[in-house]
Amino acid sequence: MNATSASSDLNIGQEVELFTTGMAFEGQAVARLDGHVVFVDYAIPGEKVRARLERKKGNVWFGRAVEIIEPSTERVEPRCPYFGECGGCQWQHIDYAAQTRLKTEIVRDQLRKIGKFTDAPILDTIPSPAPWYYRNNIRLAVTPKAGLAFARRRSNTPVVIEECVVSEPGINRRLARLQGNARGSHVSLRSSQVTGETLVEIQGLEGEASEQAYHEELAGRRFRISADSFFQVNTHTAEIIVRELQQRLTLGDTDRLLDVYAGVGTFAALFGAGVREVVAVEESRSAVRDAMFNTLHLTNVEYIHGRAEDVLPSLKPGFDAVIVNPPRAGLKTEVAEWLLANPADRLAYVSCDPATLARDLRLLVDGGYSLLDIQPIDQFPQTYHVECVAGLRWK
Repeated sequence: MNATSASSDLNIGQEVELFTTGMAFEGQAVARLDGHVVFVDYAIPGEKVRARLERKKGNVWFGRAVEIIEPSTERVEPRCPYFGECGGCQWQHIDYAAQTRLKTEIVRDQLRKIGKFTDAPILDTIPSPAPWYYRNNIRLAVTPKAGLAFARRRSNTPVVIEECVVSEPGINRRLARLQGNARGSHVSLRSSQVTGETLVEIQGLEGEASEQAYHEELAGRRFRISADSFFQVNTHTAEIIVRELQQRLTLGDTDRLLDVYAGVGTFAALFGAGVREVVAVEESRSAVRDAMFNTLHLTNVEYIHGRAEDVLPSLKPGFDAVIVNPPRAGLKTEVAEWLLANPADRLAYVSCDPATLARDLRLLVDGGYSLLDIQPIDQFPQTYHVECVAGLRWK
């Protein structure tokens, strides 16, 4: 069937020929078929492909490229033998320079569609210094035969792996020793190329002694990170995030800095020596314990454990600068409202999700902030995910 066939005849499992014209937010190429939008996994804009239709939602079909009839010049051979089976990477078939360009376009598209920004000041995506072997943290399932596995895309079906080409060498060394010998339900592996330390955490096995913490080094400072604590997954680009924050916040020694969703104290530890005071808010108890250790060299940092929406109303207002680094779901409504009711001169928003970033920036700009720029950073090479740092000023 070709792209002019009657859409009423379409069925799950059917193969159709499509010409892809763009890239969607979750990494699928976009095509149109008789009035339907079709999202195609493992295709690239500008290609003619044969795709198998796998599911439908409303008037939108989702499929998978099974044959590349006319390939893009930006198509490359995937490095990983599990690519297309394992759901961890979606873009290994795309040249790396093209990946960063597409991520810029995705951010711009989300700011336009969701944030209603007609001409958002979006800069070109900064590439990762290491597009391979960069991940410092992975989580795998333990299969019934004790093999460690990732899941297929949009499935719980395990894909047992021997090596992950986007994970740090230290993780792959631990994986090789554990593969076929693991117990429990899940295993998390962490590693630092700088310190050489690794961490193994085993879940779902009572009494199993997992390693409790390891150390990472970022921007010349060492951080303790517990098994339950969040840390940026790409240490190389985490240093770029720090640099981009410094440029947008222009902190001085009289400034009061508020760090919301502060994690293990990364920004508090790195910026604290250059300001008068840091107040950091974090919900994870293990991250707060790490942060207290990581900021021992500073006497002007106050770390508060609790949800941001609960803690912020109790704070003394008058902050000169604010950093927010929320999870993928973005800012809670109460947090955005507090930021607008107690505005700082400078605000920097670190986001791992362009859709929720676009939503929240619209709230902040409508409430009185000016959007200076948005800097995408490729924190997650070989995937569609993208990190952003947005700079704002109070009008």
